[in-house]
Amino acid sequence: MFEVIAAYFRTLCDRFGEGWNRFWFTPSDPCILGPIRFLTGLVVLYLHATLSPDLVRFFGAGGWIPLDTLRELNGGTLPLSYLNYLSTPGELWTAQAIAAVVLLLFTLGLFTRITSILSLVVLVSEVHRGPMLTSQVEPIATFLLLYLCIGPAGACFSLDALLRRRKQADPQSLLHPASGLSFTATLAVRLMQVHVAIVYGLMGLSQLTVDTWWIGLGTWWLVARADSRLIDLTWLNPSLIQLWNYAQLLFEFTFALLIWNRLARPLLLAIGVFMWPLLALATGFGTFAVMMLIANLAFVPSSALRACWAGCSRKSPETISLTPARRS
Repeated sequence: MFEVIAAYFRTLCDRFGEGWNRFWFTPSDPCILGPIRFLTGLVVLYLHATLSPDLVRFFGAGGWIPLDTLRELNGGTLPLSYLNYLSTPGELWTAQAIAAVVLLLFTLGLFTRITSILSLVVLVSEVHRGPMLTSQVEPIATFLLLYLCIGPAGACFSLDALLRRRKQADPQSLLHPASGLSFTATLAVRLMQVHVAIVYGLMGLSQLTVDTWWIGLGTWWLVARADSRLIDLTWLNPSLIQLWNYAQLLFEFTFALLIWNRLARPLLLAIGVFMWPLLALATGFGTFAVMMLIANLAFVPSSALRACWAGCSRKSPETISLTPARRS
């Protein structure tokens, strides 16, 4: 009897360990990390640029966000940020220019291993120095940057790949990572996927804590904000907006639970492509919508990206595929 029970638990542990290692560490194609890096870099570069008009007014000596206030808000300690040590206009503008160059190099994929880490430092420093200036966009951008530091974000669609192509005289190097399949690519993509699914689930749960979403008025509350919306949709039939309210909640919970199903995944991603731009127009949360669409790319298999690239370049997918092809 005890031998049967012991054998069961040994099998259970072995199967769980095999599944765990297969999910997180099976080497895969890092191709999809290239577009995620480029698009995330553009958004972070935009966020960085929005601070420039009021840089000294925000962070300078005697600025609107003094360090004493920040220390008080943080429980007596200053959060880590290189901006804590800068106060004069010259220091702030020099750091702003250097940070912009770092973000641009990361976006283009040059020295990506180094610039990915430095880009994360830039974003986190700005969030820590001016937390009241941030929105719901920065948390999404931060975790994407963090996971791009783990995976080979510059392996494909980057200046690093272009330089490697010239060095190796290989016309396909933009798509062929130097090291082929990579377990760090799998780890980075899986971390993104899990984090994105959690974000969707928490969005739905947080909305259900507000009575307006239960009675179907949550979306109306967003659409009726004249100070932020890009288009006026208040003319829509109230029943239609109420249906939109419940459809949004259903989508968020469904995405969190069913995005792991390969059959349901394309449908959920397609709904997201429709839902987020519509929500951006109705609410004005354009940057957040773009950031969520970028995060959704973590669920797009690299094989689909390669097939799309092959179609655009009129080449056979086999000529640009890794061997063996793996789905990330």
